Amino acid sequence: MSAVTWHDQLEAFFEDRAMRIPAKPTLEDLCFVAGRDPRQWREQVFRDDLASTIVTLMHADKNSSVLEVGSAAGFLAMLISPRVGRFTGVDLSNNALAVARRLGILNAEFKAGNGKDLPFPDNHFDCAFCHHVFINFPSFAEGLPVIREMLRVVRPGGRVLIGDVPDRAKAGELPQHVVRVSRALEERFGPLPMHPPERETAISSIVPAAVTYDFHRDEFIAAGETLRARVEIFEVHPMNPYLGYRFNATYACEGHEGS
Repeated sequence: MSAVTWHDQLEAFFEDRAMRIPAKPTLEDLCFVAGRDPRQWREQVFRDDLASTIVTLMHADKNSSVLEVGSAAGFLAMLISPRVGRFTGVDLSNNALAVARRLGILNAEFKAGNGKDLPFPDNHFDCAFCHHVFINFPSFAEGLPVIREMLRVVRPGGRVLIGDVPDRAKAGELPQHVVRVSRALEERFGPLPMHPPERETAISSIVPAAVTYDFHRDEFIAAGETLRARVEIFEVHPMNPYLGYRFNATYACEGHEGS
């Protein structure tokens, strides 16, 4: 029997959480599956701030076909799909995809797939993004093939966004900031909501686990040369409580820019 990997445990994490959502998901359900604190997203203005930043960095509009890699149960699909023409979400977790489909988003579809081997032809989408996903990768080497695949399936001139990446340069300051953010959320919204109960049917003997990792900005810049793509680094959306502690990176194929 092969050894259990971080990837196995991460997939089990999302499968287990999604399995606990038997009906059409609420906002809190979507946050739970994605490992987000739902209190941060209760107000529409915060959700709009995130969605607007993602769409702007991708140069997307109402006519764009957009791919999300690592779509989980559809938290971002719910926010981004009204702002674009066509939305496609890809994830490894079949349970999470089932939850996303129950959202009933008319211009969205959700497919099983691996970000390192996307099930789409070259130049298929106008733009693509992968948000709050690299945080799960134990090294940049694990994420580089995902960026390469996203560039492959995006049309020339389109943007690939890697979003919400923890900044290793701020790793020493982060624990204290996490405490400040948690206290502020509790003062404003109360304690963290209870998790949905576990369901009786076990999905796997693998222990679910999601570990948070951080990265150097220079790793993303250097990848631009490797992938022959122009890269830009941006701060996260302005209302993000981790502004200054996380960053976004966009990629575009060299020689195909219109500006």
